[in-house]
Amino acid sequence: MKCLFTGIVTFVVLFLFNTNSLAQGREGTLDPAFNPVYKIHTPIGAWLDTATAVAKDPNSPQFVQVGKTFNGSNYDFAVVRYDLSGNPASFFGKGGKVTLDISGDDIANDVKMSSDGKITVVGSSNGDFAIVKYISNGVLDPSFGTGGKVITDIGGTDAATAVVVLPSGKILVAGYSYVDAYTSYFMMVRYNANGELDQSFGDNGFVKKMPSFINNTHTLYATAHQNSRVTLLVQFNGRIIMNGTGYASGYYVHVMSKFESDGKEDSTFNNGNGTRIEVLTFASYAGVSAAALQSDGKVLVGGKFMGYPFVRRFDNGIVDSTFGENGSIIVPYNTEQAFGSVASIVIQTDDKIVVAGSTPNENNKYAFAAVRLNGSDGSIDETFSSDGRDITSIGDGTLHNICTGAIITNDGKIIMSGTHYLNSESDFGLYRYNSDGSIDTEFGSHGKITERVNFLSDDRIIDAKRM
Repeated sequence: MKCLFTGIVTFVVLFLFNTNSLAQGREGTLDPAFNPVYKIHTPIGAWLDTATAVAKDPNSPQFVQVGKTFNGSNYDFAVVRYDLSGNPASFFGKGGKVTLDISGDDIANDVKMSSDGKITVVGSSNGDFAIVKYISNGVLDPSFGTGGKVITDIGGTDAATAVVVLPSGKILVAGYSYVDAYTSYFMMVRYNANGELDQSFGDNGFVKKMPSFINNTHTLYATAHQNSRVTLLVQFNGRIIMNGTGYASGYYVHVMSKFESDGKEDSTFNNGNGTRIEVLTFASYAGVSAAALQSDGKVLVGGKFMGYPFVRRFDNGIVDSTFGENGSIIVPYNTEQAFGSVASIVIQTDDKIVVAGSTPNENNKYAFAAVRLNGSDGSIDETFSSDGRDITSIGDGTLHNICTGAIITNDGKIIMSGTHYLNSESDFGLYRYNSDGSIDTEFGSHGKITERVNFLSDDRIIDAKRM
């Protein structure tokens, strides 16, 4: 089997030895209204909060951030809703925040906001798929599942990592199910708007994918590392594209599958194969973590390859050689080095591509990083943040900041979301840029918001203090 990166390896070398061909990176383009150093970080619980995803409200400039918070015994779902200025929305939950203890460790991995004002959060609860729906004020939706919650045991250690709310109100969820050291699957499950399984999709609501590769002799196991996840895209015609990372016999593999709207595999995809499987690398970690759909239907996939963040473009499962170097680019977060990760790929209305992730700063600590590419060929757009890129940290740059998502709001502004680490503690973190990458001076209250939430033994919020 031909390695996915026969072209991109050459591009890595060209990137490292021809940095003069790229505009000099500029670090620290921040929002001076976000806090005194132009950002927001939001503590949820006592000391361990990790942000995993962010979603915009289709009806307003508001947005939500989700993840997990430690309650003293285990992790709970955490949801924070923000207003236009970056302050937690006062009408949502307690001080703009909602936490939920379902069963054991509960980890929210993705979120979508619907035009009806409802918020759908997916993740895992005690090793099962967990889908939770809230109404706009943070109250659990009583019309969904049991008290706003649906738990689905796929059969192994299961985690949902992506969600799409379809125009019909049905909820499409993707993730993986790990059964044992020899058996794991990529999974899709579709639910009706009330949380019941949609029996018309796949096999009574389920689609299970465990392909083989290299002449069908190696069983491929779905895997989820820190910088990989199963992603979902739904095309304009209702067809579904799922991307994930597989592992077999020392190989890390990119798996891309396409399905009809009813969950049947699309036989027209990738020259009739339905699934595209390509080796990312052997022995060294690699994985895919983000995907996006361009207006012409082409698919962008991002991830990590031998430590390097990459974006690759496909046209109906075939690599698009007009993008970057033979269809791929190493994301140029700066010209000093190229190491890092891709957390999110978002497309502007003009089809320009914003790639958000993390890369080490001058202190060798991970920082938020963003690059904007031209949508036609993947070249760097130097009109963004004056040279096409930006790297920034909360604080003085001596602690880690990990980006886990990004959105473009209805007014064209760019929000990067992630986790701000404080030695043994961690909080939710946010940045916002204007559409051209310049500093957004209207975000935040004097640029900084810190929320501290304490818990009783039954997890009721008893104190929310703004600092």
